[in-house]
Amino acid sequence: MIPVVFSSDHNFIMPTYVAISSMLAKVSRACGIYLLVADDVTDEDKRILKELAKKYGSAIEFIPVGNVFDDTFCVRGITKATYFRLLIPWLLPQHDKVIYLDGDIVVTGDIAELYDISLGEGNLIGGIRTPGFSTNRKIRKEIENNGLNYREYINAGILIFNNALLRKENFKPIFLSHIDKKYSFQDQDILNITCKGHICFLPLKYNYTGTIKPDIIDMFVSMGLATQEDIADAVTSPVIIHYAGAKPWREFTSRWCDWVNHYRSTPFYSQKLIDGISSKVLYPAFSLKKTIKMLIKRY
Repeated sequence: MIPVVFSSDHNFIMPTYVAISSMLAKVSRACGIYLLVADDVTDEDKRILKELAKKYGSAIEFIPVGNVFDDTFCVRGITKATYFRLLIPWLLPQHDKVIYLDGDIVVTGDIAELYDISLGEGNLIGGIRTPGFSTNRKIRKEIENNGLNYREYINAGILIFNNALLRKENFKPIFLSHIDKKYSFQDQDILNITCKGHICFLPLKYNYTGTIKPDIIDMFVSMGLATQEDIADAVTSPVIIHYAGAKPWREFTSRWCDWVNHYRSTPFYSQKLIDGISSKVLYPAFSLKKTIKMLIKRY
């Protein structure tokens, strides 16, 4: 059985449903699903997710996290639920290795192959270096200010946890000693700082974050962070698409249709939501200044 962990509060239940549904539709082996939940997740939320898991012959366990992270730093609308993953090794003591997935994803391949990757001796976690972070100068500066090498910085949306080693090395107090810090990328920074030098870098196809501009690809490859073949594999055959920036339930974004195709089969489906996003693409709203310029140019 493959243990797969998600975390959510009530507001993120809908995208999390889409993520779980897409994963179960593709996985080749049995999965044990664990959802780390905030206090506002309702009984109805749980009922809907239980029905989903049952549909695929699976099961889901809800694990309340409590108030450990109530006073943590939140930014860009990302709530305290993002910190829940820091407790995975101790909330799931029965598992020595687990996959963690964010809820803003669509799984388009078999995650069994991700789970079967060996992290190597001494590595605490496995994660993916993404082009947007490694090539953005402003972000690189923030990463370096935290004493990190941006070439070794991973995105925390898709992770493999070496639970056994994290427990053995008593990492719980180490993780928790950072939660009062105002890191720009919250738990992601904490994981990169505390696990520095003990991270297994996974292929980009397990965390494909959408269209990558040619100049960014060239920079990413020139840094030795991926090969052209790695990039091509991620673009043409991604196993996980991660909407780390723009969210497909709010606006049109790269690989939007992949998400919508799964969203359509959920109990949350709203044609009004789809039409609203589509209309913005077909009839974008321009500022008055831009509209005047367009009219002058046209006539």
